Amino acid sequence: MEIQEHNQSPENDSATAFSDVIVQKYSSELLKCIDEMKLKRDRLHLQILRETGEQEKIKNDIIHFTTRLSRVNESLSGKLEARGNIDSAIQEVDKAFNGLVKGSEDLLSLVKRLSKVEIPRPRTFPSVEEDLTKTEATKKPKKSKTPKLTSNQKKMIQK
Repeated sequence: MEIQEHNQSPENDSATAFSDVIVQKYSSELLKCIDEMKLKRDRLHLQILRETGEQEKIKNDIIHFTTRLSRVNESLSGKLEARGNIDSAIQEVDKAFNGLVKGSEDLLSLVKRLSKVEIPRPRTFPSVEEDLTKTEATKKPKKSKTPKLTSNQKKMIQK
């Protein structure tokens, strides 16, 4: 193998030195940019970790609140049904009570009407001996003491 000799001139040396400086400058800037990118990545990584933790906490809260909401809904449903049953019972009792009050009013009205009507006393029949004794003593025919009812009184009794 042949070794070639490289001619080095002063112009060549300065060009090489200049290009070395440029390469070094670019390398330095490149390393600086890479360091800045790593710093940004580390900051983003910390933010991702924080938000991932917050995300997990929110997921757990959602599970907790969903379970709690389910229990409250079940309880509320039972209470609404019970209230509906009580409302129905109240209406039924109120209707029956109103019927009772109406019946009591009707009964009272009837009793008041009947208490104003004079009811004839039942006739008593004396024994035959007493009747004969009285008849012989007075020898006058007896009139009935039973009062006659007016037409209004007859109507009230019929009602």
